[in-house]
Amino acid sequence: MGFATELLVVPLAGAGSDRYGRRVFLVVAPVLAAAGIAVLPGASLLAAVPSLGLLAAVVGVSRLVEGAGSAMAAPATLACWPTAPRATGCDGAG
Repeated sequence: MGFATELLVVPLAGAGSDRYGRRVFLVVAPVLAAAGIAVLPGASLLAAVPSLGLLAAVVGVSRLVEGAGSAMAAPATLACWPTAPRATGCDGAG
């Protein structure tokens, strides 16, 4: 579920980081991913409650939020390196 979120969010995060600046995404992305991961232990507390649907919903939302946070970081982080080595696969030493 997190990977599907990343596939959907990466293009939007790339466009947003071009428009609003990379710094915003480099700060917000880890916070969002950490929030998604922090919710996950709460699911273990819900395991004592017999509602499997509620447990699945909490885990699903947690994975969606964590995936969005991870996806937001990728374009902003890649933009920190020059485009020529990224496009050609060459580090410029050759």
